[in-house]
Amino acid sequence: SSAPQPSNGRDGADVVDNFSLALRLLGALQAPDSLMNPVYARELQALLARRDTVEALSLLCRLSADTARTVASAVLADIEAHDHGAGVPTKRLKQQLHSQIFLIRYLIGKRGLIAAADFDRRQHLKRRLVGLRILCTLHKHEIRQFQFLAATPQLIVENLLMAAKIKSLRRVFAALPELATTDIVMLVCYYARRAMNTEVAAALRRRTRNNVLPAAASAG
Repeated sequence: SSAPQPSNGRDGADVVDNFSLALRLLGALQAPDSLMNPVYARELQALLARRDTVEALSLLCRLSADTARTVASAVLADIEAHDHGAGVPTKRLKQQLHSQIFLIRYLIGKRGLIAAADFDRRQHLKRRLVGLRILCTLHKHEIRQFQFLAATPQLIVENLLMAAKIKSLRRVFAALPELATTDIVMLVCYYARRAMNTEVAAALRRRTRNNVLPAAASAG
């Protein structure tokens, strides 16, 4: 079962305060990973809820690679499973985005916890990382609208284009200038050409209508 999430800052602080005691007790019992990992996961969640990424990274670095991968992956999966609720407060929604970004960067980072051989998993996490970073630039109602597309950043951009969310798109490209080197630019160009063609067609229709009406009036 997923580890329970702290409901407020005090709960998170309580978890952090009690973590050392829990480790000493479990260590004295020589507890197996099946008991230790949920404790690590609860501690990691509490630190991320407080956006204390320095301590969160310190915790993960103290663990073995296998344990760190298991714990970070479990917390990431738990957050993903709870990030679509309409009733999630805006503050917590943003915190969940930043927590996922931290965990994905850690998993695909220099420590190589997600092996290069696991190509599909790495590619999925890389796409989700881009999608989460895009979501972080959007307004809260846009986050709720597009968060289910986090693993497909191109679809987020395409939906913003179709909705003519120009200000939102400007924030996206300002925050993620690397998107200028991806297929997303081709997508933007495609919609820009469509918009221009639509405007040109509309202008031609207006001009034709304006020319036809006076001619019809004089003929009458």
